[in-house]
Amino acid sequence: MRDVDSLQMYLEEVRFFDLFSYTEEEGGWLCFMCSNPEKATVVNQDGQPLIEGKLKEKQVRWKFIKRWKTRYFTLAGNQLLFRRGKSKDELDNSTIELSKVQSVKVVAKKRRDRGLPRAFEIFTDSKTYVLKAQDEKHAEEWLQCINVAVAQAKERENREATTYL
Repeated sequence: MRDVDSLQMYLEEVRFFDLFSYTEEEGGWLCFMCSNPEKATVVNQDGQPLIEGKLKEKQVRWKFIKRWKTRYFTLAGNQLLFRRGKSKDELDNSTIELSKVQSVKVVAKKRRDRGLPRAFEIFTDSKTYVLKAQDEKHAEEWLQCINVAVAQAKERENREATTYL
């Protein structure tokens, strides 16, 4: 029993419960901020990047030609912004509106085994983006941040929709 108590103290010390919460109805641990986006407003304030850096974007031409292009991504506010060039100083921007994101997933296991251990997909109503981080740790950080930001964007959109009713 002492081991359980010391583990609980350690998890509180490293602020594990700020990010994850256990729910009886789900029967497991969930991302606290994803489930409660209204409580995470200080995490993703408009204009302040939540995370930024280089990711590789999969480019598919025709059916068989696939290549990876390095892009500079910035996750801030309700948008995932990316520049066509490799640096954050490039001017040619493209945007993914987070409220339009349907889901964010790690690339399926059988595809990961073929050299995509750090890749993830962002699905919108009009396009699927396949992105790859420099390693699995960075991929996990991007996934967590994007999921929290998407949940917040949808929460914000719902709040604004009910305000006008």
